[in-house]
Amino acid sequence: MIALFAGIAWLGLDNIRVIVGVVVMIAIIAAERIVVGRRSPPFARTAATAAMPMMLCFAAFAFLCERDIGYSFVTGGIVFVAFAVLLTRNGNHATAKPSLAIAAALAAIGAVELSLPPGTALLNPQARRLPKADPWVGPRPHVHDRRLGWIPVPEAKIKNTGVADWSARLDEKSRRIVPGQPARGPCILLFGGSFAFGAGINDDETIAARLQSRRQKNRVFNYAVNAYGTTQSLLRLKQAELREVSWVFYFFIENHFARNAGDVRWVRIFPGAPVMQIDERGKLVAIDDLRDRLRRATDRFMAHRSFFYERIVHLPPMSMTDDAKVRQTQGLIEAMARAAPRFVMVFVPMSGQTAMTAAQKILMERLTARGIDCLDLIAVATEHLESGRNQDQQALFTAGPFAHPTAYFADVIADSCAKLIEQAECGAD
Repeated sequence: MIALFAGIAWLGLDNIRVIVGVVVMIAIIAAERIVVGRRSPPFARTAATAAMPMMLCFAAFAFLCERDIGYSFVTGGIVFVAFAVLLTRNGNHATAKPSLAIAAALAAIGAVELSLPPGTALLNPQARRLPKADPWVGPRPHVHDRRLGWIPVPEAKIKNTGVADWSARLDEKSRRIVPGQPARGPCILLFGGSFAFGAGINDDETIAARLQSRRQKNRVFNYAVNAYGTTQSLLRLKQAELREVSWVFYFFIENHFARNAGDVRWVRIFPGAPVMQIDERGKLVAIDDLRDRLRRATDRFMAHRSFFYERIVHLPPMSMTDDAKVRQTQGLIEAMARAAPRFVMVFVPMSGQTAMTAAQKILMERLTARGIDCLDLIAVATEHLESGRNQDQQALFTAGPFAHPTAYFADVIADSCAKLIEQAECGAD
């Protein structure tokens, strides 16, 4: 019973029909065992064993999928005939080869999955392909860029009235407007994804705007772009044509590991995202070997077609190992540090995160050992929640499926960055 409910939890399905479906399947198996236990001809026992996969498929489709039941009859019937002939020829009966019945059920489900059109979620009818133009993270107000994949439309005005009402303006170089920016002064450049861009909050509430209010002698520029990873941030840093750059801040979240590695689930949403690494010569090169091409080709066929495939798609060889992701991201960040006069790596938490992941800890240790300044805002956010000042995650992150830093949390982040700059200036004096 424990294994049954553990399996239901692993499937991620909470519909009551699932429990009914599992009970029916258990009943089918029990009935099959009763039949094969009686004194009956070998072929009858064989037929009972071979029929079980067909009935299991029917139960799975009827109670889990609630649709496409016809597929279960066709595929289950084929498996029934094939295994009935196989077992009869070998002179086996049901009790001798129970593993073949299980294999038949898996083969039937697998055959059905591959026969379904892409986008069909076999065991979870609620699962669907994420939209490529989601207003929170998707590049809707963006245009295609050959190297970056996408870039905000210059001088665009973004208005969002979905989960939260907010607006954003961009300048002629596709940077988000920073209110209160002086005409002259040393520059502070911010890079990252939607967290640094300020998705969900207005221009005067972003990290860049709050940092600008604290550093009035500096000019703060927001180069962050929704859905960018480290590779795109590095490319954008190299494209920046500014003099008197004094500081560069890169805001990193856990998802950037997957973006950098080109994990298939990320590439499905943003197929134009560049996947690159720093080679042995220190040059930025694209990852486009035979293994990567096979991986992408496999995913193009299997994506959203197989429930079981979706459960393993994040594992090697379909994805980089965690150590490989850390090494790749480390190389990209070190390249950013070399291109900046003073570089700071900022670890920003995601909603619900109260401690660094193992990969983040390793990355921070390696960067610190290389002499790169790191700012742990995950610990800062946790301290805010535990101290009693803000015990609600909603004080730090916006509501909705794509939670981003609120104006309050953006102010906390900006304050931490400003204090780091002040400490460095005091130490220089």
